[in-house]
Amino acid sequence: MKLFHLSEPKYGWIDITFGEPPDAFTQTVSDVPNDCLRDLATATARLLQHSTQEVVQFSLEPSFMACELHRESDSVRVVLRHPNQDRAAFEASFPLHAFAQGVKFELLRIQPFYSIEDGWTQPFPEREIANLM
Repeated sequence: MKLFHLSEPKYGWIDITFGEPPDAFTQTVSDVPNDCLRDLATATARLLQHSTQEVVQFSLEPSFMACELHRESDSVRVVLRHPNQDRAAFEASFPLHAFAQGVKFELLRIQPFYSIEDGWTQPFPEREIANLM
């Protein structure tokens, strides 16, 4: 069961998928001006350390989509909100530890595409991934 998936990054853009078909949601996001993948790893690690709510901004250039992460006991509710829309574009709950392991696995899987011009131009988030234990 895949709760989280990353495509191969191309020129600073990547498809992020939450959930599984037919209920999956995919959004293409950019690596500038912020590194949303690093920010997602950091936010997920904070949830593992008992934070109850985190928000990550995914760059759509020029606007941002908010990724809200709500810890509810041993699960995480993911709510994705596009700018200027009242309703959530996506909302689902996942087991927290399985979600964290999925984020870690996917970031490690795409590590060869980090810090290169035609991939994900941001540095690889080693420290943040280490906190996903």
